[in-house]
Amino acid sequence: MKNRVANRIVLILFLGINLPLFSESPALELSKTVDPIWLILCAALVFFMQAGFLMLETGLSRLKNTINVAVKNLMDYIVGTIAFFSVGFALMFGLSYEGWIGTNHFF
Repeated sequence: MKNRVANRIVLILFLGINLPLFSESPALELSKTVDPIWLILCAALVFFMQAGFLMLETGLSRLKNTINVAVKNLMDYIVGTIAFFSVGFALMFGLSYEGWIGTNHFF
């Protein structure tokens, strides 16, 4: 009796382990949906972080230099955005070379 139960448990485990290996991964489909949402959320957080730095630096400078600080922070954001979309996006989402970095979609 114990041997039959043990054999059935082993059989169920082996069949249960092998079945998901041959099916499509639902996690891959989910990651294709969630990745752009996560990218947009992180971009929004970086945008608000730049606004926070602007407020911090404006509060620490004199009134006559506030526009200079604002322009400097705006240019920092613009240069960072251009650098990300020219190089960073391709490294993150391009076809990977041995699973490490992307090798296409530059510029």
